[in-house]
Amino acid sequence: MTIVFALSAFIINIADVMLVVGSTSCTLIGVNIPMMLYLKLHKIENGDRWDIYKVLAILVFISLTCISVASLVMFTISKLN
Repeated sequence: MTIVFALSAFIINIADVMLVVGSTSCTLIGVNIPMMLYLKLHKIENGDRWDIYKVLAILVFISLTCISVASLVMFTISKLN
């Protein structure tokens, strides 16, 4: 979040700032934090046993994080050009 806010300080247009901050914050709050809590609770309830739901949760978490970072990088590159 600190990196996103620092990045938004260098963007002149307020619409672009709100776009960057909103998209990264919503993804973090709406998807990644609940996924991390699910994994933490699942570990407490079931020990270290790997099952299909835990594997799927980790794959979804990794893929959404990669997509968020890639879209932020593409946005930054498009604004620098």
